[in-house]
Order: sequence, then structure tokens, then C-alpha cells
Amino acid sequence: MPTRSSTLIRSQSVAGQAGADLIARDSKLVEAAKSLYPADRLVKFLHLHAEVDTLLLELRTLKQQRPVPSPVED
Repeated sequence: MPTRSSTLIRSQSVAGQAGADLIARDSKLVEAAKSLYPADRLVKFLHLHAEVDTLLLELRTLKQQRPVPSPVED
């Protein structure tokens, strides 16, 4: 039976990998945005984008920590 600390470490590892994947994917988006937006709007956009990414990672972590419900038999 996994302990709470081992589950947390595993969740952090998965979240870290997902974060690295998001950064790699988003680098192209950031480069495109630099040419389209003035600096002040780009800063706001990047801040909001980072906040969304953080919330998505938290959601994934919470979903992984949730116990799988057992099927209900009639």
C-alpha cells in the first residue's frame, strides 16, 4: 500500500514532467506572441498563461490522487 509521501512524490514527478512538456510546447506560442503583442500585453498574457498551466497541473495531480471507485454490483 503506497504511503501518502510516496504518492505525493509520484504526483510531483508526473506534474514536473507535464510541466516540462507544457514549457516545450509553449515556447513556440511565446515566440509568436512576441511579434503580435506590445510588451505590457505580452507580460499579462504570459502571466495568465502560466496561471492556467499551473491550475491544469494541480487538476491533474488531484485526479491522480483520487481513489478509483469500485464498481457497484446489483
